[in-house]
Amino acid sequence: MTNDFRPKPPIIDRRDLIAGAGAATALSLASAASAAPQVVDDAQPAANAPAVPVRFTHNVASGDPTHTAVVIWTRAEPAAP
Repeated sequence: MTNDFRPKPPIIDRRDLIAGAGAATALSLASAASAAPQVVDDAQPAANAPAVPVRFTHNVASGDPTHTAVVIWTRAEPAAP
C-alpha cells in the first residue's frame, strides 16, 4: 500500500476569485457614486428684503448629521456703515 497524497482541488480557483473581487469592487464603487452628496439650494430670498451688505463674523457651525444629510449654518450681521 502506497501513501498517495493528492491535494483536494480548491473550492474556487484563482481566476474566479479575482473576477469576483473585481466585480465586488466595481459594484461598491458604483453604489458609492450613486450615493454621493447632493447640494440642495432651496433658499429663496425674501421678496421685500433690502439688499444690505453683510459680514460673517462668526464661524460656520453644523449639527444633526445623518448618513444622508447635514445642517450647516452661520450668522450674518449687517456691515458697519
